[in-house]
Amino acid sequence: LTIEVISSATEYGEIQPRLRRRQKVDITQRTLTVQGYAHMYVAPNICYIKFSSASTDKESASVAFKSNAIIMGRIAEELKAKGVEEKDMQTLNVHLSPQYRYEGVTNKKFHDGYLVQQDLQVKIRDLSRLSDLLDTAVSAGATSVGNIVFTIEDSKVYTSQIRLDAINNAFEKAASICDATSMSIVKPLTIEDNPGTYNEDVHESGQLYFSESRTAKTSSIQHGELKFTHHVQIV
Repeated sequence: LTIEVISSATEYGEIQPRLRRRQKVDITQRTLTVQGYAHMYVAPNICYIKFSSASTDKESASVAFKSNAIIMGRIAEELKAKGVEEKDMQTLNVHLSPQYRYEGVTNKKFHDGYLVQQDLQVKIRDLSRLSDLLDTAVSAGATSVGNIVFTIEDSKVYTSQIRLDAINNAFEKAASICDATSMSIVKPLTIEDNPGTYNEDVHESGQLYFSESRTAKTSSIQHGELKFTHHVQIV
C-alpha cells in the first residue's frame, strides 16, 4: 500500500496536507491444478515360459552332461515341430555340480555322482496353444516348468491411448470445477506426464514339477488380462 502526501490550500489560505491512498495491485494469475487418471485392461499376446530338465550320473560328469543335452535337444525339437521358431528359444542356464550323501551317525560325506540342469526359455506367440506346448515339453523330458510370464508384444499402442484418456480425465475435472466457480479454462501452463506401468508379471506362476511318468496332461493355463495405468498433472 502506498500513501501519497499532497499539499492543498484551505479557504483560509493555510496549507494543509492531504492524504491519498494509492494501492499497488499485485496481479497474480489464478491457476487450477488437476490430476488425471486412467486405466485399461488388455489381454496379453505373448507368454514367456521356462522349461528345465535335470540329469544325474554316479560316475561321470560328462555322461550326465550328455544325457541332459539329449533331453533338452529333444524338448527343443518337439517344440519346433509344434511351430515354435528357433529364435524364440534361448538357453538361460547350464548348471553342473557334484552330489554328496551323508551316512550314519557320523554324518560322513561321500561323493555321490554329478547333477546337470539346464533351463530353456521359450517365447510363445500363440497363447491358444500354450497348454499343448507345455504338454509337449513335459512329454519330451522337462521335469519342471516355471517363470510363466504373460505380456504384450508392443505396448506403445496402449500406453499412447491411456495417456490421452488420463489427459481427458484431467480436463473433465477442470471443466467441472470451473463451471462451479465461474472460472475459465485457458491453455495449460504445465503438463506433468507420469507414464505409470502395466503389471506384466501379475500372472507370473510358481514352479511346476513333474514325476518321471509324465502320463497325465497338465492343467489348463489361464492368461487373464493385464492392467495399464497412467497419471498426469495439469496446471
